Order: sequence, then structure tokens, then C-alpha cells
Amino acid sequence: MTRQLKDLQTSHGFFWLLLSALLASACTYDDEAKPRKGQDQSTPESPLESPIANYNNIKDDVFLTRWTLLEPIQFGSTEKDLEVAHSQDLIKVDDLWESIQAGKTTLDNEQHNWKTIHSGFSYIHLDRYLEPTKFAYTYAAAEIESSEKESGYFGMGSNAALKIWLNGEVIHESPISTDISPDQYLVPYNLKKGENQLIIKVLREDKGWSFLFRPLSKAAADNAFVNLSPTLSNDELDRFVQSGINIDASNNLGLTAFNIATRSGDTERQSALIERGANTEITAPDAAVQISNYFDSLYYKGSSGFSYLIAQDGKILAKGGRGLANIAANMPNDTETRFRVGSITKQFTAVSVLQLQEKNLLSLNDPLTKYFPSLSKTTSVTLRHMLSHTSGLFEPDGSTAPFSQSIEAADFIKILENQDLYFKPGEQWRYSNAAYVVLAMIVEKVSGLSFGEYVKANIFLPLGMENSDIYSSSRPVTNGATGYAVVDEQTVKALDTSVSGLHGNWTGASGLISTAEDLFIWSEAFHNGHVISDKAYTEATSATVFPNGFKPYVDYGFGIAIENIAGHKTLGHAGELPGFHAELLHLPKEKFTVVFLANTNRWELKYKARTVEKVIQVMLDDE
Repeated sequence: MTRQLKDLQTSHGFFWLLLSALLASACTYDDEAKPRKGQDQSTPESPLESPIANYNNIKDDVFLTRWTLLEPIQFGSTEKDLEVAHSQDLIKVDDLWESIQAGKTTLDNEQHNWKTIHSGFSYIHLDRYLEPTKFAYTYAAAEIESSEKESGYFGMGSNAALKIWLNGEVIHESPISTDISPDQYLVPYNLKKGENQLIIKVLREDKGWSFLFRPLSKAAADNAFVNLSPTLSNDELDRFVQSGINIDASNNLGLTAFNIATRSGDTERQSALIERGANTEITAPDAAVQISNYFDSLYYKGSSGFSYLIAQDGKILAKGGRGLANIAANMPNDTETRFRVGSITKQFTAVSVLQLQEKNLLSLNDPLTKYFPSLSKTTSVTLRHMLSHTSGLFEPDGSTAPFSQSIEAADFIKILENQDLYFKPGEQWRYSNAAYVVLAMIVEKVSGLSFGEYVKANIFLPLGMENSDIYSSSRPVTNGATGYAVVDEQTVKALDTSVSGLHGNWTGASGLISTAEDLFIWSEAFHNGHVISDKAYTEATSATVFPNGFKPYVDYGFGIAIENIAGHKTLGHAGELPGFHAELLHLPKEKFTVVFLANTNRWELKYKARTVEKVIQVMLDDE
């Protein structure tokens, strides 16, 4: 049930966030284990030469990103094979630990080697470090040195089956999951003083092979318990209560497990909680307080942060900012702070192309070679393919263009020359920044204006988007947010993408600077027929259809992702740049809009349970 958030219509604010910094997280929990004395510090995502990954006094809410991994052990593809692989082990866990010192072990007459890795991400994507293989399992090991006995909870997430040992004792087992998110499993632990041996068995079938792992603070453990409470068995409830969890603990919205059971009408769960001492007099806070509580949980004093705006039927329900736009200047974030919004830019590039088509200055069916004849291997690529990410156009990366150098438009085209397409246009889907870079160049060729000049004259000024622009490193950004990342637990400025290679020139893909207020203006205009014709809007917001039956991992129109979030159809886009994260979503049926802009790549925004999803759940689904 939607409620007006009157007490949030202030500078009261919210957030942080994403991809361990596209990736180093600013203000993030993403941390890294420190090598032992004598070991060299690794670069992210690289193998380390060391006997075993080691942590000295693990820190609450900090992901463990350094692990010692065993080469994969394969098994058959039948259900029986899977059951046996999950339940049985070819080596005792104590012998397994000893084999790490030797760097190898022999299983079924086959040698398997150990290697230690250090990820730059909170996710541990095993395919990055181990030979990709299906129907296989590995062991991930780490040594935890504790200065005293300690009890607490691990937060664990994985799309693979798991078995976890701590000091030789099994503390958790779980089956293969279809999804992965932080803290999807809550695991009690007891560390002894001195060295502790942690081993995780990670088993995959034919899909994902990743995990996340961190010790939790009390607040994070309470939040995980309450959020998991609807799915816990009574035995699991008992185990958590016995391990010290407060049955009346609240999550980061301020809801208790009993509140959630009451709201969902789960009388059986209500009874189970009452039997275990739940206080039935604790009432659920209203939506305004829940959103405020949630934003509070995401902000750390003195850190960078975010701005947000929530609206429905064209009316702003809540807006504000939290954290600092610039830490050195102690400048706070608010809804007029200017952020780099990354790939939200693609909506503006797509609309620019559609406007030019409506003026009969180009056609979506035009071949790319009409504008760039030198791209001889792209004769079958049309502008329509490029807008919908179905062109198969080559995507330059650091191997084809140094990220430390800026690239001129003509040189960018030269990089694309003589490069084969990834697939026949229209038959598959592959996200392409390069396509949107070139589309912006076509806008310039056709209009006779720079891309920045075009969007200013045809979008920003007509709509009153006074604080929006296309980024240029040669112009200072007034009232602009600085992007931040965390390196060795220190908050630092993230890499300036104006000099990070292709990103510096990808104006049509990620060059927009804007504010929460301006993006709300844009969303209202775009979704209410004030920017392009109804026909063009329908095409832009409709999922691309593949005649061959191909299914992309996300439905996409032109610069618009069509998703189902929290049970609601959404139209929008996210954006990522080092030190920045942005999301702009519109729910057409409910006429509900969320704008969220952050100057930190914090982990919470990287995953499915992202900020906008929580806002939608609270504002539209709260009873």
C-alpha cells in the first residue's frame, strides 16, 4: 500500500554502493585479506604464491576475498552422481588441510593442485581461477587467526551446493541454488584462540559457480535472520535462538520476524515465533519509517553516499541525500548534486536517434556502413541492431586500446575496422557500449552538432533539465559528486574515467552527468509522450523479438531494460562507472518512479536485492 512519505521530504537521505570497483568499492565492506609477513601483495583477481590464504582477526561485515583453491574434481551428470558428490568426500578434511602445505593432493589416482587467489570482488567467481568445467566441485580454504575465542555468524551466498567445515566440524550444508545474494545463508560459528581452519566445498552442476562469504556484525546478522525467517524450519529457528539470536531482532527496515509473518498472513509461522518468545506487541513501522531505516542502514558517517527520489503519478513522495558528495570539502549529497550516471546515458542516445528518424534525417534500417563505410565487415548491421544490442559489433577492451589513454573518435572507428562480428546481426544479444558510442557519432554526423550540443538543444533545454550535461574532463563539474573507492581500507578517489581509455570517449554510452531531480523530469517526460512519438516510445520500450527463438538474459528495447523486479514490470537502466552507481526505474502500471544515484560502488547495489527493489517492495507491497 503506497503512502506519502511526508517526513522524508527533506534532505533526509540514503545510500552507497557497487562492483568492487568496476570496480573498487567506495565506502564498501569489500576488503581483502592481508598476506603474511614475507608474502607479496597481489593484484586483484590474480593467483598468489603462498601456502594458504590467511586472515588475522577477521572483521565484521568484510568479505573474505583471498582463498586457496583446489583444482576441480569432476563427477558424472546423473542425479545419483550429484548426490554422491555432495554427500561423500574422497579425502578426510584433516588430510585435505595438510595437503595444502604440499600444494597438491591425489584423489582417485589423479593429482590436483592448490593455488591461492585474491579477488578484487566480494563475489568469488570460481570460473575466473579454475579451469571452467561442469559437474565438478572444488575446495576453498582459508586460515583464520583469532586473538581470542569468538562466536558469531557468517553470511554466505552461493549458486552452488555448499558444505562448510570449521576446525574439522561441519557447520553448514546447502543444496544448489538458482540464484546468489549476500547472506542468503546464516551460519553460526565458534572460533578458538589461535589458528582456525576453514574449508568450503563448492559443487556445481552446469550453471553458476560463485560464492560470497563474510563474518557479520550483530546488526547484519539480525537483518539476515529476520529476512530469512519466513523460510526457516522450526529446528532452524531453535538453533538460531540457542546460538544467541534475539527472536525480536529487527531487520534494516525495522521489521521483526513476527511483523513479517503477520503481514504475510502466515499464522503457522506466527505461532512458531510466539512459542519461542516473540513479542506480539511490537508493531511494524509504516512505509516512511521503513524507508528511512533502510537508508540509515546504508550510510556511514563521514563517507560518500547517494541521493534519491521516489515519485508516483508525477508527485514526489520522498527525496533527499546522504553522505558526502566530496569528502575533502565536506559537501553533502542532495537531489541537486550532479553525478556521473554511466549507462543511463543510453536512453538519451536512443531517443536522439529516434528523434532524428522522426525528422526523416535517418532511418533505423540504415546500415552502419552508410555512415562509416570503412567498417566493411558490418554491412549487415543496422542502427536498429545497434540500439537493441543485437549488432554483434566488436567490443574494444584494454587489449585493443590502453585504458590509460584517451581515444579520439576516428581512432575508435579504426579499432573496429577489420574486426569480425560476434554473431549474425539480429540472431543474438550482447550488451555493447561500442554500439552506443558509434550511435552518438552518427547523431553528430546527421545533426551537425556535437552529441553534447544535440542533447542540450533537443532534450535538456526543452525539458528544463538545467543540471544535466555530457561530461568532459576539460570542464569542471559544478556541484558535482566525486567517485570514491576503498583501497586497503582507505577511502580514495576512484579512477577518473576521463582518462581511463575508451570510457573517456564513450559519451553516447556513459557520458551523462545529471541529478536526481533532472532524471525525474526526464522520466516523466519520456514516459508521458513529451519526448518522442507514441509509436517510437512503444518500440523503444518493447522487448526485442528474436525470430530464431534466442532468449537474452534480459529483455531490452532501445536504451531500456524491461525487467520484473519485486513482481512489478519495470522500464529503466542502471549505470556503473568507477566510484559511481546509478539506477533509474519506472513502473508503467503503477506510474511509480525511483531514481538512485551514488558516488560509491558499494556491494549492496550490485546484487539482486538492490536498493530500488527494496524501495518498490516497501512502497508498493507493504500492507
